[in-house]
Amino acid sequence: MTEKPTYEELEKRILELEQEKEQFLRTENKLRESEDNFSKLFELAPVPMAYASEAGGYRGTTWNSAWYGAFGYPKEQAHGQSGNDIGLWVEPADRHRLVEMAKQQNYVENFEASLRCYDGTVLNCSLFGRFIQKDKSKLLMVIYLDITKRKQAEKELRNLRNFLSNIIDSMPSILIGVDAQNKVTQWNKTTEKMTGIPAGEAHGELISDVFPGIKSQFGLISQSIHTREVVQELKSPRDHGNVTCYEDVTIYPLTSNGVDGAVIRVDDVTEKVNMERMMVQNEKMLSLGGLAAGMAHEINNPLAGMIQTADVISNRIGGRLDVPANIEAAKASGTTIEAIQKYMEIRGIPSMISTIRETGRRAAEIVDNMLKFARKEEAEISSYHPIELIDKTLELAASDYDLTKHYDFKTIEIKKDYEDNLPLLPCEGAKIQQVLLNILRNGAQAMQEKIEANPDFRPILYLRLKQEINTGMLRIEIEDNGPGMSEETCQRIFEPFFTTKPVGVGTGLGLSISYFIITEGHEGQMSVKSTPGKGTKFTIQLPFSRTS
Repeated sequence: MTEKPTYEELEKRILELEQEKEQFLRTENKLRESEDNFSKLFELAPVPMAYASEAGGYRGTTWNSAWYGAFGYPKEQAHGQSGNDIGLWVEPADRHRLVEMAKQQNYVENFEASLRCYDGTVLNCSLFGRFIQKDKSKLLMVIYLDITKRKQAEKELRNLRNFLSNIIDSMPSILIGVDAQNKVTQWNKTTEKMTGIPAGEAHGELISDVFPGIKSQFGLISQSIHTREVVQELKSPRDHGNVTCYEDVTIYPLTSNGVDGAVIRVDDVTEKVNMERMMVQNEKMLSLGGLAAGMAHEINNPLAGMIQTADVISNRIGGRLDVPANIEAAKASGTTIEAIQKYMEIRGIPSMISTIRETGRRAAEIVDNMLKFARKEEAEISSYHPIELIDKTLELAASDYDLTKHYDFKTIEIKKDYEDNLPLLPCEGAKIQQVLLNILRNGAQAMQEKIEANPDFRPILYLRLKQEINTGMLRIEIEDNGPGMSEETCQRIFEPFFTTKPVGVGTGLGLSISYFIITEGHEGQMSVKSTPGKGTKFTIQLPFSRTS
């Protein structure tokens, strides 16, 4: 039989029950306060948020005020509905992926998706999800962050990078970026083309390994990075095979995020250098042209008197002896004309007078050339077929023969490369032939020197005719395989009175006059390229249509 509790025990038990009741009421109040606080925090959160219960398959969704404000859906339409039910997800499968990812990881971070607003606008959003407990229910709460502007900025940044990359790649200059250790950070398309090394292979490599031609500028690169000033080296010569090219090297210092480096820009200015030289040459020749005209006129008068006097002397001592004036003059001098003539022959006087006459004629020829050099005559333009013009000049050159040097133009092998169907060329035929003949003779004489040094040498002249469609010009190339010329000689070859021939052999005016005939008289261009030991090539360009 169970014993009845005592009064004290009953009183104690009642007290315990009252305490348990108070604890329960306090806990219930805290839970109610907690739920109220959660609801308030959820509703008042400044960012779009939503939650759905696991028990309901995450379909009945509750959205907060910030979500309604961001996406614009009416509350009566969206409350209790899933995102797919109201058309929120542009790609409905994205919602399924989000839920599955949350189940596997218990969270979701940076889940990017395209979400549709009530007015049809599509926002790029980044979603963050966590599981929480509420009323013994497991809820998936998701925060929606609008990253549309960020995405747009990223897109614009990508477009800008692509645009800048395209600009850099489309530039004709070599552009190379390096860091402070001279390792490549930028390598544009032109550099790829010039070196044959793709950008991917060049990046991170020492510039000396992938672009060894820049070694001479290493000191300038370090100087630019150290001083943070632009450094330039203009018209830097660089050998490319047998040809010397000129480059402008500009180094721009860079400082990005505290990392030092530089951008190296290399521009091929060979054509510019050649053009500048030609302009200087033109100015020099123009000034010398005026000087030549003045000198020619000043020399001509005394020269004519000298030649005429030499002719008179020659006639008086070497002509007919029975001329009365000669006989009387001899008698008056107490001698005979025969004795005078014998004395002259013994002393070589007739030979000396002949030398005076020949020298005078040579000087007169030089004066005539000087006048031709300075004079700009009225052009008599006719139409000529380029092939006939050059072949007739070859026929003239074939008659060139030097007995003393055993030189014969006919021994030279001629190789022709003529383009078919060339248009007629408006020009002064005789003057163009003069230019061509001058070049052919110079080349033949130069090759003769090589024959003398090497009897087994086989001289060849290459003649090329081509129509340049882009310039509207006839291109004439005359190339020999002779001894060639140095770069210094090439630079001066068109200067008046400049010659590489021995004294008394050349006047130094032939190519100067030829240059003026082409450039001034025919609005064309004339240039020369030569490699010592390999030969020389003259290029003449003449317009098919003239402006004057």
